[in-house]
Amino acid sequence: MFIMIKNGHKKSFYLEILLLLLIIVGVTSCKKEDKKQNDIEKHGLKGKVYSLKERHYLAKMEFGKPVRCSNKLYTGNEVCGLDFDTIIPESISHMSMISGPLGFEANEDLTFYKNGNIYREIHYNNKGIEWFSQKEYDKKNRLTIEVSDEKVDRIDKNGTVWSRNPTIDSIVYKGNESYLFHQDKQSPKPYIWVYSKYDDNDIVFEEIRYTPSKQMGNRRVYQYDSLGREISNICYDSSNIIDQKFTKYDNNVIVTNVRGFQTTVTYMDSDYKNKISEVNSYGPQTRQTWQYDNKGNVIDWQGLYGSYKFKYDYDKEGNWIKRIKYNSIDNSPEEITEREIRYRTSNLGYILSQLGLGAIIGVSIVIFFWFFKKYKKRRLKDSEKLSITK
Repeated sequence: MFIMIKNGHKKSFYLEILLLLLIIVGVTSCKKEDKKQNDIEKHGLKGKVYSLKERHYLAKMEFGKPVRCSNKLYTGNEVCGLDFDTIIPESISHMSMISGPLGFEANEDLTFYKNGNIYREIHYNNKGIEWFSQKEYDKKNRLTIEVSDEKVDRIDKNGTVWSRNPTIDSIVYKGNESYLFHQDKQSPKPYIWVYSKYDDNDIVFEEIRYTPSKQMGNRRVYQYDSLGREISNICYDSSNIIDQKFTKYDNNVIVTNVRGFQTTVTYMDSDYKNKISEVNSYGPQTRQTWQYDNKGNVIDWQGLYGSYKFKYDYDKEGNWIKRIKYNSIDNSPEEITEREIRYRTSNLGYILSQLGLGAIIGVSIVIFFWFFKKYKKRRLKDSEKLSITK
């Protein structure tokens, strides 16, 4: 059987075939499952994020509006209205990690690769840069090099971080094994710090840690269920078990047991992203609960020692750029967190973003007249052919 295509319909036929192929490719690509989260997704960010700048400040009410208590960063210990440096030693007052109902947060700058993994991470306190880390990955998105340091000399115009005595961790992969080489100021010569074994799914099931003198420090063994979820994590020294953790999964509930202390966490669903309650038996039994908005961000937290509400401002991509934490008892603002998010753009998008509105309008007019001129020439040729035929 032959199919004859008229000349006038060739283009539409080929376009339909191309559209069908694109649909098939799209459907096939959607069948990928168990995709690991990249660092952008782990931070709850949406879109093609290039960088994130996040800063925390103590808050107060002024003329009926929540405002910063001061322009000093909140690092977890300061009190609004007090000169904290005169009360608390520097080693305590300048800790960049903030522990709270939303987990650990930091005054940080993050830069991401196109694949969503973190390229550079810089933490700040009120003295300046407190810590930085820079990472490289291989074609399988496996970490190969991490350079970090607590002291940074400077950052130049190109964003290069200059450090005199950085810690360097490099990982070499050989088949189902890897070797993590470590070097720092105390051990300038690289030595094997961690030796790891992997199964056929690239999941680690054994780790052995060594000292700079090449002595075995400890051995850690992991076990997983049929879905690749960790169920057992036991660490041994030369004679005893020094650490152990057991985990059970039941739909949207995870129960962990660490050295006899049990924690039960209930999530919104079985992807284990947003937890709604946590009960643990560390000391007096405690319970925490979380509520979320339709974008997946916490709007209410309640615990043993307090309760808080959170309000957000969002950008066009649906990522929050400002968050205010309120004490639920008296509705007073306690903390303001501000974000600056930059997104990756296509080459054309980048060019247009660098042009002013007038330039964009001018370019658009030029393109319009160029197409119009081509269209008129084509119409003229068609009319000449028609007159010759007649």
